[in-house]
Amino acid sequence: MGLELYLDLLSQPCRAVYIFAKKNDIPFELRIVDLIKGVMFPVFLGEPVSPQTLAATLAELDVTLQLLEDKFLQNKAFLTGPHISLADLVAITELMHPVGAGCQVFEGRPKLATWRQRVEAAVGE
Repeated sequence: MGLELYLDLLSQPCRAVYIFAKKNDIPFELRIVDLIKGVMFPVFLGEPVSPQTLAATLAELDVTLQLLEDKFLQNKAFLTGPHISLADLVAITELMHPVGAGCQVFEGRPKLATWRQRVEAAVGE
């Protein structure tokens, strides 16, 4: 299977990724995501989320964190090598969303926790 892009085209960053892939002739399979119907909007609105949906979302987050560690961070100081890059800044800001919702994504992940400390040392908390 090739590249799959999960995007909500109402989102400016998603549109940027979509345009970049199209413009650079990167083959991909578009997977439309409706963020308004997703898990996070009900949480922000104070609405209940079903336990099944929450469990599935947390399981997916765990897989994503493992992928971030194994495929992108590997044994490097930062995601793209020995120096901080835009990739690190984008990744750390995205990981802070679940942290803000009370999900401790860095617990039990010493590699990610150390990476976070390096990013914060480079740019500040």
